[in-house]
Amino acid sequence: MTGDRIERIAVLIATYGRPELLMRLLDSLAVQRTARSLRVVVVDNDPDSSARAAVASHPLDVEYHHEPDPGIVSARNRGLASLQAADDAMMFIDDDEWAPPDWVETLARACEEWGCAVTTGPVEQAFPVGTPDWLQVGDLHSRADRRTGSPVHRVATNNTLVLVSAWIDAGRPEFDQRFRYTGGSDTDFFGRMIDLGADCRWVSAAVVRESVPVERTTTSWVLRRAIRLGNVRARRSRNRITMVLGGLTRLSVGGLATLGDLVLRRHPTVRWLRMFGRGVGMLGSAIGLEYAEYRRTSTGAISPVLDDSKSLPGPM
Repeated sequence: MTGDRIERIAVLIATYGRPELLMRLLDSLAVQRTARSLRVVVVDNDPDSSARAAVASHPLDVEYHHEPDPGIVSARNRGLASLQAADDAMMFIDDDEWAPPDWVETLARACEEWGCAVTTGPVEQAFPVGTPDWLQVGDLHSRADRRTGSPVHRVATNNTLVLVSAWIDAGRPEFDQRFRYTGGSDTDFFGRMIDLGADCRWVSAAVVRESVPVERTTTSWVLRRAIRLGNVRARRSRNRITMVLGGLTRLSVGGLATLGDLVLRRHPTVRWLRMFGRGVGMLGSAIGLEYAEYRRTSTGAISPVLDDSKSLPGPM
């Protein structure tokens, strides 16, 4: 089965306080080898408009929007609102990533060839000098590769193409504001499309790279991120009992294995640390707690907190 020709693509980029990394991403988009029409859209979520000057100084023709409402959900929805009637597809990539010259063409060709709604690919990490070996071996940051053309059931916005027609068929979904500070709005967004029948496929050759900052190379960050991922996953679950049992299993196995590493005086294995953290997050969600990893302080800094407001019980 083949799909319609993709002629015009809107590349949607949400950014917050990373103008230097954004410039690198724009540089990579400026040299894409494709005959397709690209419309690059940058949505700046910084109240101080930190990306405005970077966009204005870049030779690439970029459509700039300022969305001061805090949270990546608002920025992503502003990107959706910028779609035009002539757009055949939208592409998502993070502001701390950069793409090879064939990125657009690889995802678009695969979508046309398979006639699917969504194509997505791997993200490879670029660690800073001095990153501990245990973290690089554990490779928490990269999205695992799989067989090209295989179905994907958990999709993110860091390396993805979506047919606009498929998005319209799904009812023009938006990113859910209840994930504003916890993250996971992209997984929820694509999860709803998949629930309605959207066909999402994996493209191994469509690789992008991501910068890993120094602050994300610590044991505490690995644990916090795992807690958040487990928490978000449980919030989307329709079966609370399954999530409780899954959380307890992960907490027990991961905790015992991590304890074993410590007893043997070796650094905890990333796999077990992640399993333990996901178990904590899943159990927290089961009792109505959400981990607001991206909540901002009054100064605009991001400060993770545990929130017991139960703002999203989830479709249990």
